[in-house]
Order: sequence, then structure tokens, then C-alpha cells
Amino acid sequence: MRNNRAMQLYLSEMAEYDLLSEEEEIELARRIAGGDKKAKNELVTANLRLVVSIVRKEFWKHSEVEADLIQGGNVGLIKVVGKFDPKKGRFSTYATWSVRQGIFLALYKSKPKTLTREKTKKVVSLLKVCRECFIVDMKTEESIVIIAREFNERYLKKSGCEYTEDDIKKIQEDMSVSCSVSLDNPLFTDDDSAMINSIADTNTKSPQRIIDESLTRLNIKGLVDKLEVEEEQYVITRLFGLDGRGTDTWEEIGQQMGVKREKVKQIGHLALRKLKWMMKEAHILGKI
Repeated sequence: MRNNRAMQLYLSEMAEYDLLSEEEEIELARRIAGGDKKAKNELVTANLRLVVSIVRKEFWKHSEVEADLIQGGNVGLIKVVGKFDPKKGRFSTYATWSVRQGIFLALYKSKPKTLTREKTKKVVSLLKVCRECFIVDMKTEESIVIIAREFNERYLKKSGCEYTEDDIKKIQEDMSVSCSVSLDNPLFTDDDSAMINSIADTNTKSPQRIIDESLTRLNIKGLVDKLEVEEEQYVITRLFGLDGRGTDTWEEIGQQMGVKREKVKQIGHLALRKLKWMMKEAHILGKI
């Protein structure tokens, strides 16, 4: 992902992977526990857009190193796939902290002046505690008490003193300053619909998420209109909000069409493959 064209291709291919239902996550977790490597890969690919969403919502002021941050976030995502316990909540809530860890480490390597080594270490430790304690909102008083306790059990201050709640708040402030938005509220919650809407807004908001911004003059809607199957036109139009009425999930489109979610996914994936070929022919994506 070192250039715009590579990023275009990455985002385009990422859009083909489906978001998972809670039941699907539970089944994948069961398979992963049994040593199924394919299940690990499925859980990772289904959550790649989570990484992009976090990078673009929380670290947009570091857009010049976006590719590095996404790679770092992907590393964080992969690290926790085998540790996920669905009994504690959705995978997105659990993985978000590890993804942020990977992003902060990548940010430190790409832009070392953003945070000192010592501050980076504390932020990464903070995120690790939040993940392992399955904390949803780290800014609540209850969460701060838990984090301070965990810090004192795991880490020692150079002074030998214990971490106070004010120390934890200072680390959180350092973390927020490095991001583009306040981290007062979690990006994801256990509400599946909220998670889907949040991800959809970032990754399927418009055709500009798939093609390079320098090519936005191209009439993408025109390519969709060239799809011979009317169902394919409808699915892609609603999935990417090409009619200006916002985006819909697979399930919502299925309800509109009166068919099952799996059927909509089949139609959409076939249409995306056709569009990718058409884009290649139009020299948008280059060789695929």
C-alpha cells in the first residue's frame, strides 16, 4: 500500500469481504479454538475495514502515512484473532484496542516526533490493559479505576510510586492529542447495527473510497448502469450509495428486494467482479 493505486486496489478488494453477524463470529471463534487457520483468516479479512475506519476517523491528520498506519493496525488485528472470547462481546470491541496499539506503534516509527518513546510505551500499555479487561469506554470513572489498578499490578513507575487515576488520565490525554478526535467515546459498541453503520459510513460512503481522488470526474454511476442485470445495478447502487440516499448493508438490501442476505451477497460479489474488470478496461485500477 505504498502508492495511491495500490491503496485503491486494497480498498476495492476489502469491500468484497462481508461483515460478520454475532453468530458467525461465535462459529469462527469455535473453529479457531480447534486450530482452524482458515477461520482465523476469515475473521481477519472480515474486519479489515475496522482498521481503515479507525485510521480515517481517529488519525486523519496523519494521512500522509495512512498506508503505514493501516499496516500497523492490521498487525494489531492479527495478533488478537486467536485470543478472542465471544462470551465477552463482539470482536470489534475487543480488537479495536489492539488495532490502536498497532497504529500508535506505526505512528511512532513513521513520525517519531508525534510522541516520545516513553509516552508511546505508556499509551500502548494503556491500550493493552483496555483490551485484556474488555473495557468499552476507557474514560468512565469505573474504567479509570480498573486501569490504574492493572497498571500498578503490571508496571512500575520510575519513581517507584503507584500510578494514580490522574496519571491514567494524563496518558489518555497524550493519546488523544496524537489522534484527530477525542477518545471520550468508544468507536464501537456491542450494538451490531451501530458497528455496521459506522463502518459503512467510512468504507462505502462514496465511489471515492474505491478509486483514486484524482479520478473522481469519472462517472462511476455510468459504469454501474452498464451492468446488464438489473439486480446487480440495484445492489451496487444501494451498497455504495450511488443514488445519493446513503448506503445500506447486505441485510437491508435483502429486505428491500425480498431475498435472503446470502443471495444479495452473491449478486453483489458478482457485480463487483464485473465492475473491477470494467475499471481495469477503463485504466482506473491498472492490472489486477
